[in-house]
Amino acid sequence: MKKYTQINSEERAVIAHLWRNNKSINHIAKQLKRSWNTVEYEIMNNGHKDKFGINIYYAEKAQKVHNKRRKDSRFKQRKIENNFELEKIIRLKIVDKQYSPEVIAGELALYNSKTLVSHVTIYKYIYDSNDKELTSNLRRQGKKYIYSNGSKNVSVTAPKLNISERPKVIGEKTRLGDFEGDTVILQGTERLYTLVDRKSKYLFVEYMINGKAETVYEKTLKIFNENKYVFTSITYDNGVEFSYHDLISIEIHAPIYFANPYHSWERGINENTNGLLRQYFPKGATYVNISNDDVQRVADLLNHRPRKTLNFLSPYQVFVLKLDPKKDGLKLRKRTHRFGL
Repeated sequence: MKKYTQINSEERAVIAHLWRNNKSINHIAKQLKRSWNTVEYEIMNNGHKDKFGINIYYAEKAQKVHNKRRKDSRFKQRKIENNFELEKIIRLKIVDKQYSPEVIAGELALYNSKTLVSHVTIYKYIYDSNDKELTSNLRRQGKKYIYSNGSKNVSVTAPKLNISERPKVIGEKTRLGDFEGDTVILQGTERLYTLVDRKSKYLFVEYMINGKAETVYEKTLKIFNENKYVFTSITYDNGVEFSYHDLISIEIHAPIYFANPYHSWERGINENTNGLLRQYFPKGATYVNISNDDVQRVADLLNHRPRKTLNFLSPYQVFVLKLDPKKDGLKLRKRTHRFGL
């Protein structure tokens, strides 16, 4: 399956030539072996309209518009450089207290979610700034931190709870609030983050611009804050995107377990639900301007679809309409033990 790539300068030259010769978007797409909506998006967003409202497309101008958008996007994503207070905090922690980037990131996640930033981002900030005062206060003494964005990374955070440590009640699927979680690849770095209740099959899904651990952390807290009564446990696979599991566990007041590597059937409900999502978000498709609203509409469809395993009730009917905090024990309560059930 061909991996999606962005339009390049050579393809822009082809688009400009064919467009000037009044060729249709479908014709251009076939010549480039691209989807028509990719070509349409390129012409509409990197071209311009003349005084008569006609779409004009020049390869060189389109490339400049594309480059500027990429540059602006990268600048906007520089969380530390664009936040003076955050930059000040990080500098203080490193220079005055010799905190490591991991400790700083963890502390920020615990006490100030508005300034959430990963340790990798902090390392990038330090080395990109080329500031000797910062690098000299690192334990590595100026030696660059080596990291990878590949999917073969493994979590180096807190020890994981294996699925074998789950209480028997979770395996029985007799209560609401025990979730299975995963991410679904869309295109490029884009992902869908899914959480499925084991008993009711009720689905929470969020669109993610990337598959980073901090993004999963943010989306989990978003779901949790909007649904205060529903988390009793989560079971994930072993993807690096779940590296912040310890921080998530603290925030949602519930344990997080991990299936054994390559044992997808241990999270079978989640895998089956992701398969249902693929009906609407097929592999290899090109998505333009996808939004979280689009994703939520699909989630609503699935949550209101009757299921044979639920005696032809829908997940919504089982999870939402029958949800009784007193009966099911889901009401958020103060616990004396971090993993108390």
